[in-house]
Amino acid sequence: MVNKRFSNSWSIKYRIMKIAALFLILGINASLASSTYSQSATLSLKANNKTVQEIFSEIEKQSEYVFFYYDGILDVNRKVKLDITDQTVDIILNQLFTGTDNTYVIKDRQIFISKKKNTGLIGPLPLKAQDRSSFRGKVLDDLGEPLPGAAILVAGSTRGVTTDLDGSFELEVNKSDKLVISYLGMEDQEIVIGNQNDVVIRMKPKADELEEVTVVAYGKQKKASVIGAISTITSEQLQVPVAKLSTSLAGQMAGIVAIQRTGEPGAGADFWIRGISSFGANNTPLILVDGIERSMDLVDPEDIATFSILKDATATALYGVRGANGIVLITTKRGREAKPAINARVEYGISNPTVTPKMANASQWMDYYNDITLQGNGQLAYQPGEYDKHVNHTDPDLYPNVDWWDTTFRNISNNIRANVNVSGGGKSVRYYVAGSFYSENGIFKPVKNPQYDPQVGYKKINFRANVDINVTRLTELSLSLSNQYEIKNRLGVAMESVYNNTLAVSSVAVVPVFSDGRVDEVGTGSLVSD
Repeated sequence: MVNKRFSNSWSIKYRIMKIAALFLILGINASLASSTYSQSATLSLKANNKTVQEIFSEIEKQSEYVFFYYDGILDVNRKVKLDITDQTVDIILNQLFTGTDNTYVIKDRQIFISKKKNTGLIGPLPLKAQDRSSFRGKVLDDLGEPLPGAAILVAGSTRGVTTDLDGSFELEVNKSDKLVISYLGMEDQEIVIGNQNDVVIRMKPKADELEEVTVVAYGKQKKASVIGAISTITSEQLQVPVAKLSTSLAGQMAGIVAIQRTGEPGAGADFWIRGISSFGANNTPLILVDGIERSMDLVDPEDIATFSILKDATATALYGVRGANGIVLITTKRGREAKPAINARVEYGISNPTVTPKMANASQWMDYYNDITLQGNGQLAYQPGEYDKHVNHTDPDLYPNVDWWDTTFRNISNNIRANVNVSGGGKSVRYYVAGSFYSENGIFKPVKNPQYDPQVGYKKINFRANVDINVTRLTELSLSLSNQYEIKNRLGVAMESVYNNTLAVSSVAVVPVFSDGRVDEVGTGSLVSD
């Protein structure tokens, strides 16, 4: 029984040895075949003023060889003359590269072309490895977060490392070395080693390579990954010289209808998302500022960090029926870990009517009116004597000649906006504090009478403070405070009434201010100044 087991075991081992021997023989034959091909394959070439590239092509055509080389390491357009018969490829290549700085290596049927190594000592010797010292560093982004995978390379060499998960690295360098630090989406940084042995490197983001991020109902996403209908706009596009943020939306985004019903100072605009139709009577969109429902006109454009509009059901699903008319999501700027930074911005704007009507003077108006009365009853409404008094300003109190548009309105109005903000903070507390002022005048001309000032105007003061506090390592407390103070000076009647009456009253009806200082009021007597 023992002999039988031994016999079976020896039989299995014998078979394994035969298989191993077979593979060994095949490998030796393949190696011999590879080495003997370059020694046995002969070629014949006859080239008169042909390029190196053409010689390579001819060799590949006559044999199984394939050439490999990098662009720029040899002149493939160099013209050569060859007359070779039944020679191996190494003899052909030796003659081809005579007088050049190129060499070659033949591996099986592959020929690799390279440059000859320069063994001469030209210039100063490189520093020895023992002259190097250990250099440590840490790479952070602009917010102080570590950047894993950042590339650290010694300038002018191939020596380098990448940062670990904590953004740290260690590299053997010389004091004269310069390090180049690069990271995707960040500007490259360069530092000279000198006497430093430990350094913290802060990378700055490249503005043109940052992913566009949009605020959605449940946080932030890259815009390319958003499947709902969402429009975004930058805060710079909203910084136009108008009183209210809603007014600046007109023409800025597709699907937004904004209508400013009056040009009165301080007037906002009504706007709708994808038309004026919805379930129920309310057609206005839901507006959330830092997650709280409030009017967007209470936000200064300079304080806006992101501005997104959610249009379709996919984007507004989280808000249910409240999002039926669309949603406006606004986030304001907040502080970050950095030194205190003060920013100031002052804007001055001018507004003017798009169309100014040309009013008829006294002679034109009376001519038109006389034509009408002559055709009606055959009589002149204005006799020649009365006509001349209006035209010649003989008695302006009784016979006025007034351009009511020029008397009532100015050609331009002006506005001014100023904003000052301070931001910064450390690891525990970050802050953003801003104050702004806006003032706008109307287009009514001022009147010298102290008891009657028809001028309209609007002033507002905004204040905002956003503070973030790291209570613990996992708990953050955010405080947002905003306030707005407005001063409005309005007429006792609607603006359109003043506009309509200005166009309706004739140039010969009444005088705006009598020569003794009285201010006339059409149809209701006059106001006498003391």
